[in-house]
Amino acid sequence: MPGEMERTLLKLPARPVQFIVETIYDMRQRFTSGEDVEVPLTTLYMKNGHSVTGRVLDLTTEKKQQSLLFHVTGPDPRNPLLDVLYIDLSSVEGIVVHNAGSVAHVLSFGNVVLQPGKEPPTKADLKRRAEKYSQEISSLYGVKITYSLVWEDITDEQEALLAVGELMGRTTAALSDVALNPILREEIGRVLRAVFFTDGDAFGVSKQDFTMTIRGGFGKRGSGLVTRDAMRKAISELFD
Repeated sequence: MPGEMERTLLKLPARPVQFIVETIYDMRQRFTSGEDVEVPLTTLYMKNGHSVTGRVLDLTTEKKQQSLLFHVTGPDPRNPLLDVLYIDLSSVEGIVVHNAGSVAHVLSFGNVVLQPGKEPPTKADLKRRAEKYSQEISSLYGVKITYSLVWEDITDEQEALLAVGELMGRTTAALSDVALNPILREEIGRVLRAVFFTDGDAFGVSKQDFTMTIRGGFGKRGSGLVTRDAMRKAISELFD
């Protein structure tokens, strides 16, 4: 019989390397914004046979190329180096997430609901997170853009609340990427004033007047999640 940790790891689904890196970057963003979130130690395996161990710092997408900024911690994690490595994400073919059990609640995409020793996010937690994201995007685009959660369409299940938080993070990251395009940045700043998050059968993005609506299957394990790149493309096409 597998032990508790093995049972936890068996709940982790296979996902593309790009998706895992983006998920870990979302954790980095939440950590930077002050949330009690762990950014796991990882080892990246390159297509040229080399490998590097450290932590994700930043991830950007420009002209269809994803660039990763990686903190190379060195051989002694207790005394980390201050070295950084700039990586073309397309050169990475594998990733090891060390001590994955501690972040299984994120990497399982709904199969493991809670972080060990932590409570699930409450609606109040998500409202505070929405306010933070609103401030970040408003500052970036130079106009007030408000995130709103359509609670009547979102269940109270833990999976749904976790998925809402993840989707807000992906939306914020994608809007940051889109802002690198000056034409799209000007257009979004001109017409966007609110972002609604609601439930649906699957992921979707739409706009009406000054509002963009993001739909996700929050009550369906993992189906409300989407890669940052896919979110960026959807938003870009919406305002192009």
